[in-house]
Parts: sequence; structure tokens; C-alpha cells
Amino acid sequence: PKAKPHSKKGGGGNYDCSKIELPDVVFDHEKYYLDPQYFGNLHQIAERMQMCPDMKLVVTGYDESRNDPKFNEQLAWNRANAAVDYLVEKYGISRDRYIIKYKGGKKAATGTAYEKKMKSKVEFRYANDGENGDSNPPAPHPGLKAGSKKESNVQKQNRQPIYETASFVLYIP
Repeated sequence: PKAKPHSKKGGGGNYDCSKIELPDVVFDHEKYYLDPQYFGNLHQIAERMQMCPDMKLVVTGYDESRNDPKFNEQLAWNRANAAVDYLVEKYGISRDRYIIKYKGGKKAATGTAYEKKMKSKVEFRYANDGENGDSNPPAPHPGLKAGSKKESNVQKQNRQPIYETASFVLYIP
């Protein structure tokens, strides 16, 4: 039988740490930089980890950019590590609380642009009790340059705003 995820009450709160949904972080094609629109998702994950100090997460990077399994696997590893590095550096959450995994497809993804983008992500889930893994695994293909950590100027210009601002007119009688 499958182990149950952590169900301890968090930091004196009246909530079950295993019942809190964790958001994903999605990446641009062949990139592993963290798009600022996902900083809010990472902040939510950090808050939950701070509320639940015994909780461990499994962080899985995904990629299906090319018909090159080694490239895809390395890029998936780069993405998982980029997300964990951000959480460790910005929020001071110990790297030992993460189990890093990565899955690179054997072929390039097919489907709509949205479907392809959803295969370029990092997924967070609760580690099951007793589940173990490496919090700092070695690169699967050392020396292989897979993806870019930099956002292009075109991508910066085309980025959708995180929050839409409402405009209104105030009428004074």
C-alpha cells in the first residue's frame, strides 16, 4: 500500500499540511529561468513549508522540447534545480526538505501551444512518509548545455502583466 503524505497539523495551526494544494511553475520553451509571474506560486510554496516545518516536498522538473532525450532530461533537471535554488536562497528553506526528480521526454511534445507549455514545468507534491531521494542530485548529463537561464528581450516585451489593473471613473455629484 502507498504511504500517506504528512498529515501533521502545521505550526500550531488548525490545518492539515497535506491538504494544502501546491501550484506548479511553468517555463518558456527551452528555458529554465524563473518567469516573475510565477514568483507568487513559489511564495505560496515557501509559506506552506514554513507553516509545516516537518514537511518534505518532491520537486519534479519536466521537459519535452526536442527529439533528444538527453537534452530534455538535462533541461528538466535544470528547471527543478532553478525552482529549489530560488526557494532555498530567497526563503532560507533547507535544501534537505526537497527530493529532486526530473523527467525528460524521448520526443518533442505535440499539441497546442498551451499543451506544449504545460509539459515544460516544475511540479511540487508532498513526499509520502518514508519517501527518500536526493536533495541535490548530480546533473544527468554534465557539460550538456540544455536550455537558457536568461529571458530574451522579446519575451520580456511580450510578457503578460501579473496583475491586470482596473480602470474606473469616479463621478462626484
